[in-house]
Amino acid sequence: QLNGRMHVFEGISQAMMQGADLGTLVFYLAHLGRNSDRFPPLEQALTALRESHPDRLVVAVMTSVEEIRARLEGLGIPIFEDPSRAIRAIAGASHLRRLQQAAEPLAVPGPCIPLSLTARHEAAAKAALAAAGVPVPPEHVCADAEQAAAAAEKLGFPVVMKILSADIAHKTEIGGVLLGVADADAVRAGFDSLVGRARAARPDAVIEGVLLAPVVRGGVETIIGVQHDPVFGPMVMFGLGGVAVELFADVAFASPPLSPARAAALIDATRGVALLDGWRGGRKLDRMALEAALCRVAEFALRHRDVVAGVEINPFLVTEHGGFALDALIEWKAPPPG
Repeated sequence: QLNGRMHVFEGISQAMMQGADLGTLVFYLAHLGRNSDRFPPLEQALTALRESHPDRLVVAVMTSVEEIRARLEGLGIPIFEDPSRAIRAIAGASHLRRLQQAAEPLAVPGPCIPLSLTARHEAAAKAALAAAGVPVPPEHVCADAEQAAAAAEKLGFPVVMKILSADIAHKTEIGGVLLGVADADAVRAGFDSLVGRARAARPDAVIEGVLLAPVVRGGVETIIGVQHDPVFGPMVMFGLGGVAVELFADVAFASPPLSPARAAALIDATRGVALLDGWRGGRKLDRMALEAALCRVAEFALRHRDVVAGVEINPFLVTEHGGFALDALIEWKAPPPG
């Protein structure tokens, strides 16, 4: 009789939690979760155990009706039908926690980054990431052709020109990028050309100008990203960048925060790492700069997880001496505060 034996169940489970250094207690309950009439005393015992030890994990292995499953999971008691899956899930969560606790996140320079940039375009994303310590080349946002020519003179020729609009995420698809623009007249003409192409392709888009940046040569294009997993939260992604990320899908993931050692392991998990380490006599590139950038992006993702849904830096160019975010976007869960 379940009711008559409940004091034994409660006493043993409470004694195990109090008398042993247990992080998790797993109960195999067969099909009891399908009996709505007999289950309430057991549910009360599990609830009391969870409430008296909120820092421990209580897991039930059983088949169950939906209402019982929903109530227990609402209390933070996971339900599994397969005991093997339960143990694997607990082991995976434990491994993830150890990785997170072992990480030594880099401190973001200065106070918490104020996400007051209401614009959602590339320049705003780069400004937020630069504030987090991610290296970004010098660049200028220009509202007209003359501003663009003056900015190019300051940056030095040749320059890269990109249309700037939060409504146009994939600029190359509309001809919204010009590379190696060599003089001021070409910059003026390029400004008008970029704006004209953007308006023709996306007449509904808000055009905020043109972004100018210096040409950065050499190195290997990589991608650094953040994707929000509904269970594990932000996950940092790394792989080959540019068009290679779609062609080869050579990417790896890790949960933040990242230490330099974990960032190095993330890089090593991809096949493209050979290109960084001097493939076929090539020059070795600055892996430490890449590791630092990964750590900074991971820190940024954790610090702003409530408002940032995703980050994409593609490409992050790794050179012999440093690395630079050449293009970036931030996806917001809600409009940024500002």
